[in-house]
Amino acid sequence: MSKRNATGLGRVIFGAAVWGACAGFVLLAGCEATGQAGNATDPKALVATSSSETHAEVSSAPKSSASDHDSPVVTVVTAAASIEEVEKWIGVPIELAPYRRALPAAEAGGRITAVNFEVGDAVKDGAVLVQVDDSIARLEVTRDEAALERGKVFAEECSVILGKAERDVSRMEALAEGGQASEAELDAARVAVANARSQVAQARNEILALESTLRASRRALDRMAVKAPFAGIVVEKKIELGGWADTGSAVAEIIDVATLEAMIRIPESLVYVVKANETKARVRVPFAGVEVETPILRLVRGISGSDRGFNAWMRLENKDGRLVPGMGAICHLPSDERMKALTVPIEAVSPGVGGEADRVCVLIEGFAMWVPMKHWYSTDGKAVLIDHVVQAGMRVVVRGAENIPQDTTGVRVEEAPINAPAATDGSQPKLDSRKPE
Repeated sequence: MSKRNATGLGRVIFGAAVWGACAGFVLLAGCEATGQAGNATDPKALVATSSSETHAEVSSAPKSSASDHDSPVVTVVTAAASIEEVEKWIGVPIELAPYRRALPAAEAGGRITAVNFEVGDAVKDGAVLVQVDDSIARLEVTRDEAALERGKVFAEECSVILGKAERDVSRMEALAEGGQASEAELDAARVAVANARSQVAQARNEILALESTLRASRRALDRMAVKAPFAGIVVEKKIELGGWADTGSAVAEIIDVATLEAMIRIPESLVYVVKANETKARVRVPFAGVEVETPILRLVRGISGSDRGFNAWMRLENKDGRLVPGMGAICHLPSDERMKALTVPIEAVSPGVGGEADRVCVLIEGFAMWVPMKHWYSTDGKAVLIDHVVQAGMRVVVRGAENIPQDTTGVRVEEAPINAPAATDGSQPKLDSRKPE
């Protein structure tokens, strides 16, 4: 046999051996897998396993997924969205602004020895913002306090002298009646009493003058401290520690955030409807999740501008601090008209906070899910939907929505009677607090 033929035959035999080894390895692996599976070789079991994997993959269909069937059902109370005749309110965009703005200034010039604020700090009414060098003023107060104390001691001594002179006159009068004292001695005693009374009066007047001087000194000392005129937020700092403050120079700018103001541009159609101190507007601040009712305080009935409107002003109390100057809001004004609109109970609305959309939880084929709402206002306990995806007759959740998370496509629910408490389950994910506190 030639060398070439022998080499070819060797390659064929080597290939057959490798193929046989691979086949044996695969067969062995198959036997081991079969042994580990045990009864899983049953065709029905394989179909069930394949079906469960398929359901896990298509979890986007809430009614068909196994996880939905295993999860507990949330009990809720619902009501139907309905078309009703309601008051027609006109929405006008506004911007919140500080009601007060102040520039606290130094009442006396001097070197700045303390600065007790930074931009953005919240300060209380009367808080010391800046301290001007008051060493000389303190010395003057100390001097005047000492002078007042000396005046009070002198007045007390004069009172003692007056008391002694009055007792001497009484004894002299008794002696004069018995002929034991002359008229000259009695007159001298009376003159002493008059002099003592004059000294007492003079001492008291001196005390009044010293008290007035002390008040002036303390006032001068108090002027060396620049204080906040009201509680607010510091938005600008105008001085630095160690600098010089001139009389009348502003040290900071403060805005009042406890009360906010808004100017409204009211449409011409409401010129005879809106009245100062009578008409109440409803203001919704979507970013803060706040809705309040406040009266129109003042207005100027002068139609101007391309929008054909006039100006009005209102104030909003900001007790919980949720409102911030510069926030946008919607002011709803009554129009003295009525209209038919889609309404839901006000309890069904979850106002968005921090830029989130307002939402309402609706029922669709046994599942509850949240849908957004853009524009709405409330009247008579109803939320009037202006821009919405809710349809008339659709059921909305009024109680129990806190157990329905807002980041899912739907949760299985069952409806309870309107007078029954909604059931809560600790295992259910809780809804983040979106309603204003």
